[in-house]
Amino acid sequence: MSFDLLSFSIGGVLLAPIVIFLLKNWIQERLKQSIDYEYKEKLSQLESKLEVQKETELIQLKDLVDKKIATLNLANTTYGATQSLLYSKKLDALEKAWNAFLYISKNKPSIIGGRLDILTPQEYENLFDIPAMRNFPIVEDDVGQLIKKLSDIVDPIENLKIYIDDDIWTFLFIYRAVMLRIYYLIAKAKGNRQLKLRWHKDSVVLNHLNMIFNQSELQEFEKIQIGKFRYVENVLEAKLKVRIEEGLSGRKASEAMLQQALQNQLMLDKLSKN
Repeated sequence: MSFDLLSFSIGGVLLAPIVIFLLKNWIQERLKQSIDYEYKEKLSQLESKLEVQKETELIQLKDLVDKKIATLNLANTTYGATQSLLYSKKLDALEKAWNAFLYISKNKPSIIGGRLDILTPQEYENLFDIPAMRNFPIVEDDVGQLIKKLSDIVDPIENLKIYIDDDIWTFLFIYRAVMLRIYYLIAKAKGNRQLKLRWHKDSVVLNHLNMIFNQSELQEFEKIQIGKFRYVENVLEAKLKVRIEEGLSGRKASEAMLQQALQNQLMLDKLSKN
């Protein structure tokens, strides 16, 4: 009996550490599993929450991109319509500018476009000493009438300057101004035979020509003996045609539209990548 009790006691002592060890491991394993489960559960909930948040943000971003694209498309459409209307007005303005030039040319006094241009500068300095010119009808009242006639056709073009190149208005203004100045000098020379008709050396005329002629053209004007005024007309007409053809071709407007389209495309590409 004592031996059995002793054996049991010894066995209990030997088994106790094993039981404690196993119990400890079991508790640790249960605790670990519980923690792992709770961690995975929390992680799953967090991932679900993040996924929902991500989906929401993606939807919001897509909506924002769609709105931006719609705005850009509307801007493109509006810009194109505006440019089309602007080009139509520009064509009308260019046509009126060219018609004004033709009107000035056709209504210039015959003494300027005809008789004066067949003489050399030395000859028209004493224009009214020439027998055929002594009784040529020129009075100062004619200058006022000519100013009104040309102003009525040229002045309205100034209101169209927003649609045409500034040079076009400048050419028309100078063409009219030079013609009127020459006619004024002719009328003065007619009234006072002591005055020499030297319109080609007149400071007002030269100041106007310096505004639009380059150095080569000014030198050519100085050298020409016959047809000085016609030369001025030819240079003005050539320069005016260049500017009008540029306006008709719509080159500058096309470049502006292309630049705008490229900027819009870059913006669309950037939004799409985001």
